[in-house]
Amino acid sequence: MTSYDENHESVMETPFGYLEGLNFTVGTPLKPFHAKVALGIAYAYNAIGEFRFRPPITVPSFSLASTKRYERHCFPNKNYPGVKDFNEDCLFLNIFMPDDESTPMPAAGFPVLFFIHGGMFNYGASDDLDLTAIVKNYVQRGIAVITVNYRLGPFGFFQTRAKHFSYNIGLWDLEKAFEFILLSSDKLRFDRTKITLGGVEGGAVLAELLSLREEVRANISGLILVGGSLLTPWAISPGVYDASLKLAKELGIDTTDPRDIVYGIKMAYASSLIEKREMTKELSQDSRDFVEFTPDFDHEFFYFSTLKRTFYEAREIDQGYYSVFNERTGIRLGKQQKYTCQNFEEFVQKHFKNESQSDEILAEYNCTSSTNATTVTPFEIYKTFIGDFWFNIPAALTAMLYAELENNVFVTILNTSDIGYEKYTDSKEMPSIILNEAYLFSHKNPYNLDETKAEKELYKSTQNLILDSITNFVKKNHTNLHKLDPYAYQTLKFGYADIENGTQIIETEKAFNEKLPFWRNFFRKYGFDLLNPRLDDGHDLFYFEGL
Repeated sequence: MTSYDENHESVMETPFGYLEGLNFTVGTPLKPFHAKVALGIAYAYNAIGEFRFRPPITVPSFSLASTKRYERHCFPNKNYPGVKDFNEDCLFLNIFMPDDESTPMPAAGFPVLFFIHGGMFNYGASDDLDLTAIVKNYVQRGIAVITVNYRLGPFGFFQTRAKHFSYNIGLWDLEKAFEFILLSSDKLRFDRTKITLGGVEGGAVLAELLSLREEVRANISGLILVGGSLLTPWAISPGVYDASLKLAKELGIDTTDPRDIVYGIKMAYASSLIEKREMTKELSQDSRDFVEFTPDFDHEFFYFSTLKRTFYEAREIDQGYYSVFNERTGIRLGKQQKYTCQNFEEFVQKHFKNESQSDEILAEYNCTSSTNATTVTPFEIYKTFIGDFWFNIPAALTAMLYAELENNVFVTILNTSDIGYEKYTDSKEMPSIILNEAYLFSHKNPYNLDETKAEKELYKSTQNLILDSITNFVKKNHTNLHKLDPYAYQTLKFGYADIENGTQIIETEKAFNEKLPFWRNFFRKYGFDLLNPRLDDGHDLFYFEGL
């Protein structure tokens, strides 16, 4: 049973005004669960005209706002057929919380999960996260959930060297949304000592970046990252400025004067900006550049211009990692069987132009064209490399880094084998964005396939393990989590929880990733800036005494 009643509104109070939302019910007629839901809450002034490319302004006070529908989406990085509800006036958030009748409120209030949608900083919206699933998966477990829209693509991450021009507009939006919730926490009866930031893929990177800003970090108790971290090569692209100039030129702003660029880009129609953006060739010369518009370290949103210094100065908070093996290949299924070792060699040499570096990588991954029943195919080697370099190794190194900085780090590895996904796509590899849909924000197996009873039970038991881990972390109940040894980086092994086939196993002896020793030594030798260019030279990433 799922229903909402517009005739019996759920009224929430904030310092800005009252929110007239919905009573949302899940469960059964004999055992219903009631939630209070407020959708499309404006948390800032509109971001159009003169306010384009500026940090948002606090929303003015209001008496009563109707919050029963999701509001407009922020413009993505490209047009999507059939989807028209895009607007620059898009800064809205949503609140989902237990009703007092269904869940007795803890004395200090409800714990909060502030979750940021993914989309590689360039697409997506808060209503991508299913309403029913949020209530069933999280609110019914006793926590409040916040989801939020933020500016995307060039609207959120355009760069120019002009004075008084802010980078990281999307991050400024998220900070303003967080401020709205923080200021409203007493009246909404949220527990301010238990506010956790979370995100998936690009949303995970933004959550981690947001946590490095002192105004936010001082008010959160934890961080949950799914399929992304700051050390991932695509998290902070060195090519954003060049991509911004290229877009300006396509718009007819043929100048290098920053002031003229700012004026021209502010005056351009949003539709023209998206249209011209689609005409520009995507950056692909370097693996760190496959996302054009990303966050970056500046001297305004961040107090330090390097990732290492920012990490070092950050105060202690709990950390939670829920990492998946994400092999985003970009190669069509028909070509995968034809993929050769020569293709792999050319790919590695393209991204690591230093011959010594590419030779070491090729030797470690040891591609061979010989085929037999036990041989790993060239394409499988390519997938392993992509998953290692772009997702798994950065997540492991980030976890080690936080542990060394004396944070409490809990690592959960989800085995990506999924029967429904395999049937649906003929693939065993599950990207983190699919994990988001299949387990975190789905209330049933989303593939619409006929399932056996055993398959249904496996899906549900796996989902419950993941959701219980997350909600326990938000509540700061760590009884079923396994803490990372802060000195694990010295042995290149660390304990973690492995969820596989509906069961959770604590691994303390097994290496998280067999390639971790190679990559750790590789970056120590050649510099961690090969992983992410904002790491200085990066040779001493794990040793902060010299700062």
